[in-house]
Amino acid sequence: MATYLSSEIQILSKVSHPNIIKVNSIVETDRHCFFSLELAENGSLLDYINQRPAIPEQEARFLFNQMCNAVQYCHSQDIAHRDIKCDNMLLDRFMNIKLGGMLYTLLLIKYIQYLFVYYRFRICGRLEDSIFC
Repeated sequence: MATYLSSEIQILSKVSHPNIIKVNSIVETDRHCFFSLELAENGSLLDYINQRPAIPEQEARFLFNQMCNAVQYCHSQDIAHRDIKCDNMLLDRFMNIKLGGMLYTLLLIKYIQYLFVYYRFRICGRLEDSIFC
Protein backbone atom coordinates (compact mmCIF):
# COMPACT_ATOMS: atom_id res chain seq x y z
CA MET A 1 0.00 0.00 0.00
CA ALA A 2 2.87 2.40 0.74
CA THR A 3 3.93 2.40 -2.92
CA TYR A 4 0.34 3.13 -4.00
CA LEU A 5 0.28 6.16 -1.70
CA SER A 6 3.72 7.40 -2.65
CA SER A 7 2.48 9.78 -5.37
CA GLU A 8 0.04 11.39 -2.93
CA ILE A 9 2.73 11.65 -0.28
CA GLN A 10 5.04 13.35 -2.78
CA ILE A 11 2.30 15.88 -3.56
CA LEU A 12 1.80 16.61 0.14
CA SER A 13 5.52 17.11 0.70
CA LYS A 14 5.56 19.71 -2.10
CA VAL A 15 2.59 21.73 -0.80
CA SER A 16 4.00 25.08 0.20
CA HIS A 17 1.86 27.84 1.64
CA PRO A 18 2.40 29.98 4.76
CA ASN A 19 -1.01 28.96 6.15
CA ILE A 20 -0.70 25.20 5.64
CA ILE A 21 1.17 22.86 7.99
CA LYS A 22 4.41 21.79 6.35
CA VAL A 23 5.45 18.16 6.00
CA ASN A 24 9.08 18.15 7.17
CA SER A 25 9.93 14.56 6.41
CA ILE A 26 8.31 11.26 5.48
CA VAL A 27 9.65 7.79 6.20
CA GLU A 28 7.95 4.84 4.50
CA THR A 29 8.35 1.18 5.37
CA ASP A 30 6.53 -1.83 3.96
CA ARG A 31 3.80 -1.50 6.55
CA HIS A 32 3.91 2.06 7.91
CA CYS A 33 4.30 5.70 6.95
CA PHE A 34 5.79 8.12 9.48
CA PHE A 35 5.35 11.87 9.09
CA SER A 36 7.18 14.75 10.72
CA LEU A 37 5.02 17.88 10.59
CA GLU A 38 5.59 21.54 11.41
CA LEU A 39 4.93 22.39 15.05
CA ALA A 40 1.92 24.60 15.85
CA GLU A 41 2.81 25.78 19.34
CA ASN A 42 -0.52 27.45 20.15
CA GLY A 43 -2.77 24.48 19.46
CA SER A 44 -6.04 24.46 17.58
CA LEU A 45 -8.30 27.35 16.74
CA LEU A 46 -11.09 25.54 18.59
CA ASP A 47 -9.09 25.61 21.83
CA TYR A 48 -8.27 29.27 21.26
CA ILE A 49 -11.95 30.16 20.75
CA ASN A 50 -13.08 28.13 23.77
CA GLN A 51 -10.58 29.88 26.07
CA ARG A 52 -12.06 33.33 25.38
CA PRO A 53 -15.47 34.87 25.83
CA ALA A 54 -15.13 36.54 22.40
CA ILE A 55 -12.59 37.26 19.68
CA PRO A 56 -12.38 40.89 18.53
CA GLU A 57 -13.71 41.46 15.03
CA GLN A 58 -10.36 42.65 13.66
CA GLU A 59 -8.60 39.49 14.89
CA ALA A 60 -11.42 37.24 13.62
CA ARG A 61 -11.22 38.94 10.22
CA PHE A 62 -7.43 38.37 10.13
CA LEU A 63 -7.77 34.66 11.02
CA PHE A 64 -10.62 34.13 8.56
CA ASN A 65 -8.59 35.73 5.77
CA GLN A 66 -5.74 33.31 6.47
CA MET A 67 -8.17 30.36 6.43
CA CYS A 68 -9.54 31.48 3.07
CA ASN A 69 -6.03 31.87 1.66
CA ALA A 70 -5.11 28.32 2.72
CA VAL A 71 -8.27 26.81 1.23
CA GLN A 72 -7.89 28.84 -1.96
CA TYR A 73 -4.34 27.56 -2.35
CA CYS A 74 -5.52 23.96 -1.89
CA HIS A 75 -8.19 24.41 -4.53
CA SER A 76 -5.69 26.01 -6.93
CA GLN A 77 -3.59 22.83 -6.55
CA ASP A 78 -6.65 20.58 -7.13
CA ILE A 79 -6.59 19.44 -3.51
CA ALA A 80 -9.85 18.99 -1.63
CA HIS A 81 -9.40 19.12 2.14
CA ARG A 82 -12.79 17.56 3.02
CA ASP A 83 -12.45 18.08 6.78
CA ILE A 84 -12.25 21.83 7.40
CA LYS A 85 -13.10 22.63 11.01
CA CYS A 86 -11.65 24.59 13.90
CA ASP A 87 -9.86 21.47 15.17
CA ASN A 88 -7.87 21.34 11.93
CA MET A 89 -6.99 25.03 12.00
CA LEU A 90 -3.83 25.29 14.08
CA LEU A 91 -2.02 28.35 15.42
CA ASP A 92 1.75 28.82 15.21
CA ARG A 93 3.83 30.76 17.73
CA PHE A 94 2.94 34.04 15.97
CA MET A 95 -0.81 33.23 16.07
CA ASN A 96 -1.00 32.59 12.31
CA ILE A 97 -3.44 29.99 11.00
CA LYS A 98 -1.95 26.73 9.78
CA LEU A 99 -4.38 24.40 8.01
CA GLY A 100 -3.80 20.85 9.19
CA GLY A 101 -5.56 17.53 8.93
CA MET A 102 -5.20 17.49 5.16
CA LEU A 103 -2.69 14.67 5.25
CA TYR A 104 -5.11 12.25 6.85
CA THR A 105 -7.96 13.25 4.55
CA LEU A 106 -5.93 12.75 1.38
CA LEU A 107 -4.43 9.49 2.61
CA LEU A 108 -7.89 8.19 3.50
CA ILE A 109 -9.17 9.02 0.02
CA LYS A 110 -6.17 7.28 -1.57
CA TYR A 111 -6.63 4.24 0.69
CA ILE A 112 -10.28 3.96 -0.34
CA GLN A 113 -9.24 4.21 -3.99
CA TYR A 114 -6.60 1.55 -3.34
CA LEU A 115 -9.23 -0.80 -1.90
CA PHE A 116 -11.45 -0.31 -4.94
CA VAL A 117 -8.60 -1.14 -7.30
CA TYR A 118 -7.28 -4.02 -5.20
CA TYR A 119 -10.64 -5.68 -4.55
CA ARG A 120 -12.14 -4.60 -7.90
CA PHE A 121 -15.16 -2.84 -6.42
CA ARG A 122 -17.32 -0.88 -8.78
CA ILE A 123 -18.32 2.69 -7.97
CA CYS A 124 -21.65 4.11 -9.08
CA GLY A 125 -21.36 7.82 -9.68
CA ARG A 126 -18.49 9.87 -8.32
CA LEU A 127 -16.05 8.69 -5.66
CA GLU A 128 -17.12 11.67 -3.53
CA ASP A 129 -20.65 10.25 -3.34
CA SER A 130 -19.33 6.95 -1.97
CA ILE A 131 -22.12 4.89 -3.53
CA PHE A 132 -21.17 1.25 -3.92
CA CYS A 133 -22.75 -1.21 -6.37
